[in-house]
Amino acid sequence: MTRTQVYLDDNAYIQAQLLARQMSVPTAALIRKYVNQGIKNDLGKRETVRDSLMRIAKHAYKGKDAPNDLSINHDDYLYGDK
Repeated sequence: MTRTQVYLDDNAYIQAQLLARQMSVPTAALIRKYVNQGIKNDLGKRETVRDSLMRIAKHAYKGKDAPNDLSINHDDYLYGDK
């Protein structure tokens, strides 16, 4: 585990302390739990690189022309700038 420091607003800190007491766990453990859940949730919503490549490849498969600048701007197409 890596030690880090975060700033919580007063309301979030108080709520975390109260919930941690109700669950009989340390406040740090509760915060780690919710950070991990939030990260997993957000990562689950993102398109993977594989999915991005497949989306691009479908254009060629359907007979559609791929963008002319695909080889130059592939990062933009993969990560959503285009």
